[in-house]
Amino acid sequence: LERSVSPEQRAGFRGDIYFGKTARILNSLTDGGLAADANGVGDGNEVHLSQAYVQYMIPNVDIKLMAGLFQTLTGAEVIDSPANFNISRSLLFTNAIPFEHLGVMVMKKYESGIDWGLGLVNGWDPSNGPDLNNNKALHAHLGYGQDMWALAVNGHYGSNDSVGDDSNQRGLLDVVLNLKPVDSFSMYVNADFGWQQYDTSGAVLREPDDFWYGFAVAGRYAVTDRLGVGLRGEWLRDAESEFFNPGGVATLGERASVYELTATVDYSLTENLLARAEFRHDRGQLEDASDRLFPGDKDTSGNSRQSNQQTLAAEL
Repeated sequence: LERSVSPEQRAGFRGDIYFGKTARILNSLTDGGLAADANGVGDGNEVHLSQAYVQYMIPNVDIKLMAGLFQTLTGAEVIDSPANFNISRSLLFTNAIPFEHLGVMVMKKYESGIDWGLGLVNGWDPSNGPDLNNNKALHAHLGYGQDMWALAVNGHYGSNDSVGDDSNQRGLLDVVLNLKPVDSFSMYVNADFGWQQYDTSGAVLREPDDFWYGFAVAGRYAVTDRLGVGLRGEWLRDAESEFFNPGGVATLGERASVYELTATVDYSLTENLLARAEFRHDRGQLEDASDRLFPGDKDTSGNSRQSNQQTLAAEL
């Protein structure tokens, strides 16, 4: 639900609500520190408020001001599935970037193709509630685009959104290059580098810095007006951070590398109904050979995990 803003209509708002499985996943990811159970799963609520902000176009300078809950500027993929090349989300989308922020932002786009955004937010994926510490985080974007290509550099830096956590800082540098050389083909290249700086003066023993980085390439070719084929390949390396080692405990082995290759076919049944099918292959390479990243049947040694996973998916 949105009332957009422009020089002719300066005041507006927007709200986005998700239902069903997407909402349940978002609640699990954004509420993980608050409503999670022993397995790190959220409360299972199938309704999720993802955006709720007011917006205003400031006179004379035409800078858009946003205040409230809004989705992140980082990453090549978005929450809305039909806007992506594939059904499943990328490793970088799921693990390397935040999803939502609670705060204020100013944004402006110029006729030359340059656009920028700068905001002050509570932290990294707050759970749609009050701030959990005394510090804020900086969220920034700088981009330039033309008809055939667009480049965006995004950044995030500030205290992690944890209860009473004012000293531990989390940062992210995100670069996205979108290319559309012809009408029938479009692609993106996405690179992320993130880090966590811990205050090691406390009783908890942790590495002074944890970091993660990854690279993804994806594209879609329109075979006909209705039929399209998408392909995505990526790699994510996680060096002792909380993504594969929750709470700083090396439960799945330190310095993990994960690879992923996804092929998707889409077909427009009608103007407003899209059918898609895909095959995805994931492989996890961990430092300790006895560790496995994906669930699987127990082998002769009693190991109930495996190093790779194949997934078939279909979507309307």
